[in-house]
Amino acid sequence: MRTILRFTFFTFLLLYSGIISAGKSGRQENLSSPDGKISVNFMLQEGVPNYSVSYDGTEMIQPSSLGFRFKEAPSLDKDFAVTGTRRSEYDESWSPVWG
Repeated sequence: MRTILRFTFFTFLLLYSGIISAGKSGRQENLSSPDGKISVNFMLQEGVPNYSVSYDGTEMIQPSSLGFRFKEAPSLDKDFAVTGTRRSEYDESWSPVWG
């Protein structure tokens, strides 16, 4: 489960960094883990970024909106548009360091 959360967090960072404030769009992108079990779907609905997460074909997180709300600054939760996407692969093993 920890791997799913880590994958989801980094996926959100990648997806969020791929959009900038602009007009509205109905664009949709899907990201899957190498084994295809974890799938993250990103979409814009009337300029509001949304995502959902599935694991092994079962929806784990229903479509939910993304964004940031600040106390003393304008919110970053609407009026977005996808300006481009880029796909790449990265394969690396990681071993935890204990002690």
